[in-house]
Amino acid sequence: MQRKLWIYIGVFAALCVCMGEFFTDTWLATLYPEYDWMKQSISYMGQEGSPVVFHVAVWGVLFTLFFLLFAVGFFQAFGGKNKWVILASAMIGIYGLGEGIGSGFFPINPEGTTYTSSAFYHDLFGGIGDVGLVGAPLVMMKVFPNQKYFNFFKWVTIVGISLALLFVFARYFNIETGIFSYRGIWQRLYFCLLYTSPSPRDRQ
Repeated sequence: MQRKLWIYIGVFAALCVCMGEFFTDTWLATLYPEYDWMKQSISYMGQEGSPVVFHVAVWGVLFTLFFLLFAVGFFQAFGGKNKWVILASAMIGIYGLGEGIGSGFFPINPEGTTYTSSAFYHDLFGGIGDVGLVGAPLVMMKVFPNQKYFNFFKWVTIVGISLALLFVFARYFNIETGIFSYRGIWQRLYFCLLYTSPSPRDRQ
């Protein structure tokens, strides 16, 4: 009974974090008119001096909580004795910690200003979290070795990493021309793709 309850909690948490990301992204953007969601990453919504920096930090805590609950639910759903399930669950949890509390509590500096220690920790924790997010579909190919699931997670990984690279090149190399200028779109697309891949509802 306890295991089944954790699975339901994990599913509920996954739904909450997906809907919450969409809601907060949309709502907070209306409170911050200067923010350009197409060309700025989500991090800039909570940058130093932003009118919604507190809201972003609060959502970061909830984001982490939901992902940790989801990780436990995933672990319970697919069997804790499988090392690949343990690794996949850990990656989901690491992403939640890094991208939620890690990034949310350390706002980045506004564009064109001096790189701060807070921005460094933001990038550090966010980067660690993103390793978990991008790496999770790779591990899922071991969790679900049959051909149907293997091919699904293979393409999720390929497309997800491609979108992530577009975002990374655009942001860290400060490329402002062509498709690279739309870093906000690439970030949201790869988040959307990778969020929808690992879910306890896919149990075989």
